[in-house]
Amino acid sequence: MTVDLDAKKGGGQRTYMQVLCTAGIPTIACISLLLIQKSVFDDGFCLHSLNNDVIRNALIGLFLGSLCCVAGDTFASELGILSTSEPFLITTLERVPRGTSGGVTLFGFVVSALGGLVVGSVLALDVLGLRWQQLLTFGAYTPKKECNEGLFLVLMFPLIGALMGLLGSVVDSILGATVQRTWFDPKSGKVTAEFPEDAVESMEPYSPEILDTLKERDALRAELSELKKARALDVDTKSGLRQRIKPTQEEAHHVVNDDDDGENDGVNGTKNSQRILVTLGGLPILSNEQVNLASSAFTGLATAALFQRLLLF
Repeated sequence: MTVDLDAKKGGGQRTYMQVLCTAGIPTIACISLLLIQKSVFDDGFCLHSLNNDVIRNALIGLFLGSLCCVAGDTFASELGILSTSEPFLITTLERVPRGTSGGVTLFGFVVSALGGLVVGSVLALDVLGLRWQQLLTFGAYTPKKECNEGLFLVLMFPLIGALMGLLGSVVDSILGATVQRTWFDPKSGKVTAEFPEDAVESMEPYSPEILDTLKERDALRAELSELKKARALDVDTKSGLRQRIKPTQEEAHHVVNDDDDGENDGVNGTKNSQRILVTLGGLPILSNEQVNLASSAFTGLATAALFQRLLLF
C-alpha cells in the first residue's frame, strides 16, 4: 500500500491470469508425471529407472525449478521490500524506488534463495516420506550402488531449490528491468506497472536524486505534523492563546496536506487533476504476469537440464 499505486486495500487480490502464469507450469508438470506412471520413485530411494526416461527427469526438474522460481520471486517481493537498504536496478545499478520492477537488494536475493530452499526441502521430505518404513532404519540403510545417484539427488533437492529460487529471482528482475515498463509518481512516492488513465508521462528522465528530494519532503511533513500536534495541545491547555494559535495551525495544516490532495500543482498555484508519472525504465513489451511466466519457464527448463546432468554424472 505504501509503494504501489495498484495495491488494493486488504492486499492479496489475484486474477485468474496471475494464477495461471505462476502455477500453470508446475501444475502441468505434476499432472504429466501422474499420467506417465503411478510413482516416479519405484524402488525406495532409487531413481535408477529415471536414467532411461529423459521425459520423467525433465518433468521433475521442470516442476521443482518453476515452483522454486515462483516462491523465490514471491519471497523477494513480499519480504525483500523490508530491506533497510535502497534497491538498485539490476541492469544499471541505479537507485530506484521500492517496488520498481527490476529493483533488487542483497536482502531480496537472500530471501529468494530461502523461498527456493523451502520448496526444495518440502519436496525432499515428501519423497522420503513416501518410504517412511525405510526412514525408521535410515542410519543403518545402505543403498545399492545403482541407487546412489537417486538418493544423492533427493538429498540435493533443498540446495537445488535454493539455487533455482535465486536464479528465478534474478531472471525475473532482468526481464522486469528490460521488457516491462514501470512508472513512478513523485507526488505519492509510489510505483505502478499499469499506467493510469488520468495520468500523463513526464518528458524528463528519471533521476535517483528525486529520492533524496522525497526524503527531505517526508521529513518536513513529519516535522510540521509534530508541530501541529504540539500547538493543538497548547490550544487545549491554554485557552487564552486559542485565537492567536489558530491561524498558525491552519497554515501548518495547509502545508502538510498541500501535496496530499491527489492533484499536481500547476503554474502560479493552479491545480492539475492529472498525475505526472516518470518512466523508470524498461520497454512496454511484457506485463508482470508474462514476466512471471517467462522466468518460471526458464528456471524450470534450467533445472530440467541440471537434473539430466546430475543423473548422468
